Amino acid sequence: MSTIQIYIPRILGSVNKTDIITVLKTMEIGKIKDIDLHYKINENKNAYYFAFITLELYNTERADVFNQSLNSYGKLRLLYNEKNAQYWEIKLHMEKTTREPNKKYSMVPYYRYSTLTYDFCIKKNMLNFSYNMWESSLFHIPSEIITL
Repeated sequence: MSTIQIYIPRILGSVNKTDIITVLKTMEIGKIKDIDLHYKINENKNAYYFAFITLELYNTERADVFNQSLNSYGKLRLLYNEKNAQYWEIKLHMEKTTREPNKKYSMVPYYRYSTLTYDFCIKKNMLNFSYNMWESSLFHIPSEIITL
């Protein structure tokens, strides 16, 4: 098992440490070794948290896809509550001195439990496409692969 440092910049104020631990465990991604959760209030007076997490990845396909995506794209979106379309943007944690200011990501993968498997992504041709959660479907399938 490998250990990685991740950062979640925005977490709803109603989510707690136990929720985060449970989601990453249930999704077969990893075990949280340490979590540093910080409370903040945004400009609209809404409470939220941000978190620095030390995550010990499980030896699972889902953990591999999660880790590969973070290393390839720099960040990803992980749907933790499908019913309410709530997700976390997750980034690899980097020290302030090594960060690139205003780095733009051309693509940010969007995952839910079922899409955290390589075979599923291959079947749906989803490895090189970003996802828009506001579409009627959670999956973006290019028109050129849709056959009628």
